[in-house]
Amino acid sequence: SYIPPKAEKLYALFQELIDRTNLKKSPDNAYEFFLQSAANQFFWDGNKRTGQLMMNGLLLESGHLPVSIPARSQLQYNQAMTRFYNTGL
Repeated sequence: SYIPPKAEKLYALFQELIDRTNLKKSPDNAYEFFLQSAANQFFWDGNKRTGQLMMNGLLLESGHLPVSIPARSQLQYNQAMTRFYNTGL
């Protein structure tokens, strides 16, 4: 039942997200970038993949290990993402 923001709001939301996550390189900001990318659907396709790529770049840049979702955890990952979408941003 989740509905992403309207297309005309995406540029401003993306710019705010970039500004906010660049203020301080931290794991929390990297995770936020991923979740907001997935939820706001900035791109036509591949929002979670693109968000995860950016998250991992931010993590590596701040000296942390990247995140990878193993195939055996795919169901748990999908359920967690569904809860995220359904509980609001």
